[in-house]
Amino acid sequence: MRIIRSRSSKACAVNKSQRKSKSEMSLLSGSSWGLVVLAVLPLVAMVMVSLCNYLGTLSLFVAYQRPKYVFNWGQSIEMRSHIAAQYHQDPFLPSTVARRSDMSVAEFRDMWDTKWPLIVTDVVPFWSAFQWSKDFLYKFYSKSNITVTQTKGTLSQSSGQVMSLGEFYKLTYEKTTPTHWSYATDEHFITNHPPLLKDVGPNKYADEDYFQLFPEEVKPRNAMLLWGTKHSRSKLHVDPYNWTGTIALLKGVKKWKMWPPDPSNTLKLNQRRSGFPLDCPLLVSNVDSFSTGSSSAGVEEMSHFTLEFEQKAGELLFIPTGWAHQAYNLEESLAISSQFMNRNNYKSVLEEVIQCTGVESRLPHTYLTLTPEEQVKVVMSLLPESVLDSAKRSNEEVRERLMCGENSL
Repeated sequence: MRIIRSRSSKACAVNKSQRKSKSEMSLLSGSSWGLVVLAVLPLVAMVMVSLCNYLGTLSLFVAYQRPKYVFNWGQSIEMRSHIAAQYHQDPFLPSTVARRSDMSVAEFRDMWDTKWPLIVTDVVPFWSAFQWSKDFLYKFYSKSNITVTQTKGTLSQSSGQVMSLGEFYKLTYEKTTPTHWSYATDEHFITNHPPLLKDVGPNKYADEDYFQLFPEEVKPRNAMLLWGTKHSRSKLHVDPYNWTGTIALLKGVKKWKMWPPDPSNTLKLNQRRSGFPLDCPLLVSNVDSFSTGSSSAGVEEMSHFTLEFEQKAGELLFIPTGWAHQAYNLEESLAISSQFMNRNNYKSVLEEVIQCTGVESRLPHTYLTLTPEEQVKVVMSLLPESVLDSAKRSNEEVRERLMCGENSL
């Protein structure tokens, strides 16, 4: 029995030793693999970071495709009808231009801006500019140059030139006809004369204006002088940039024809260079809707709807985004036009700028998550130096023409 116990003890000792050896080998093996993993892990992390950076860059320049924005006028009208009761308004659109006073900015944005032409009657009468007259302008600025369109024949035969304001003043006393008239349209005249610009009063409905975030070289001028003889008129067009336009009538009476945004382009509007520092296209029609001759043929047939109305002195007209329009001066008229870019139309304006400046491929993949103001700043920061240089040269050329009085424009 002792011998048996002794052998059993030895066997147990051997087994324990073997198990201990295997256990130690396992620990050593585990430790080796741990060291390998610890050594490889930083390399794996570096590869993963590089891969993420690559994929992120790829998403910016390849995978990300910003959907092109197209303004939907019908949708904006539908939204208007849903909130009309909030402002105690009829959900249906008026049959002509609306006239309002004592209106809140919120009501303007929700009910009218980008939706329907509107005349506000309690803004312009409080401007110092409302006291301007042709004699006042002649007395103080007769030697300053101004751009003028003269027509002898059809609207398509009109030509532009630079002359002194004094020379244009004399033209306003000449007999005019529907085929013989003159129209001073100058976007630099008021801004080049600070006392005149100071006379242009506030407009609370245009206080939010993202155009003020544009570099100075490409910022649209915000006070254009419009001084036309009887029978003078604009061309039928849609404003560049798809902004909201304003016309403050100081003297005279204007007759307007307007057409809502039309994706099918039944008015046969053609793209032309706008001549603005950011040379986005201007949509212009060859049709003169106020002509009694062949140049007006087909305008009524081309459009299912034409809004016609008159604007009187002291009234401020808002022209919604994308609306085609043409103005006709029923008598000698003096006006100031301007524009603004706000929360309602900024997408339309930026789409125009993106397309005409080629910054599409450089937009960040987070672009659509940004606020309106941030989106404007991003697009402006991406404008190529060549675009800014071209705009600067364009502005300098205009100034030189005005100073030198060159005849052709």
